[in-house]
Amino acid sequence: MNENNEFDYTVEKKVEGKYRLYRILIILGYVLFGAGYFIGLAIAHLYPIMAFTPLLIWILVFFTWRYVSVEYRYETVSGGIKFYTVYGGKKKKMMLDMRIKELNEISPVNADTKARISSTRFDKSYFFARSERDDTDKYFATFNDSDGNECIVYFEATEQALKILKFYNSNTTIAKTRY
Repeated sequence: MNENNEFDYTVEKKVEGKYRLYRILIILGYVLFGAGYFIGLAIAHLYPIMAFTPLLIWILVFFTWRYVSVEYRYETVSGGIKFYTVYGGKKKKMMLDMRIKELNEISPVNADTKARISSTRFDKSYFFARSERDDTDKYFATFNDSDGNECIVYFEATEQALKILKFYNSNTTIAKTRY
């Protein structure tokens, strides 16, 4: 954090659940593609072209691995907060952009707030900037989007981020984090 109240935080998505299945399937796809290509060339007696198999697999990995190597990032700049999904450490896609003062609530996810969250019907839910499903510094923020839908976003908060959030929206519930 600097004197302009700017902060960014990036967290790599932990390999678990459906995300783990996607990674296993894409690795299996690489193996099957290589084996199929190799066997097809052997059947066609095109042995010299088999030397290009590693190059083709590398090209395939280069263009597809980014989609199973996901990072989440959020930035707070001048009273705004932006959430990004970063694919392969290169392609950054903005998912949410909002003013911090427009957030209805920012709270840690604990036993009390879990019951309240589950009893409230949100039109949209976003899960960004959390490494795993049950991390200890998981926070949520509720807001209304431009269409008037009530939305919730989950993120992993640090002490610096909480200071900035509290500065721009002092009506929020903030607790200690491990960072």
